Amino acid sequence: MLSLWCRWAWFGCALWLVAPFCAIAGPQWAEKPEEHVVQSVRPQAPSHWIDIPAPFVHVLSEPGDREAAMRLSRRSSQRLRELSEALRVPVGDTVYVYLTPSDEVFRSLQPSRAPMWADATAYPGSGAIYLRAQRARVAGDEPIEQVLDHELIHI
Repeated sequence: MLSLWCRWAWFGCALWLVAPFCAIAGPQWAEKPEEHVVQSVRPQAPSHWIDIPAPFVHVLSEPGDREAAMRLSRRSSQRLRELSEALRVPVGDTVYVYLTPSDEVFRSLQPSRAPMWADATAYPGSGAIYLRAQRARVAGDEPIEQVLDHELIHI
């Protein structure tokens, strides 16, 4: 009986001495730590805004920006298909583009704080893009369509 006890004691001591090295050198079986992903919540547009639907996209704006919203709706639907093919990724869920008439509205609709210099932001988690209308832009002189293309890549 003593020899059985000695064997178990020897095994326990060996395990106690080797275990720290096994944890360092052996495979890691722990679950992958969660990545920090900011999930965005897509806000409701003001009730008087119009919604211009197109394949894969809805562009929302004030009625006075209808022409620009229609142009952006056609552009974003076409560009989403092209980007999907070029990047070899599916288009995914519907993208909502908010064409904001002012800095105040641009900032109030954001699910988080936008940089002061930003003329547009994208939130892939909610499939939302926020663009300042041409008259409300503060940065750059590139066409709003180019800014939209850039934000679509983020989505």
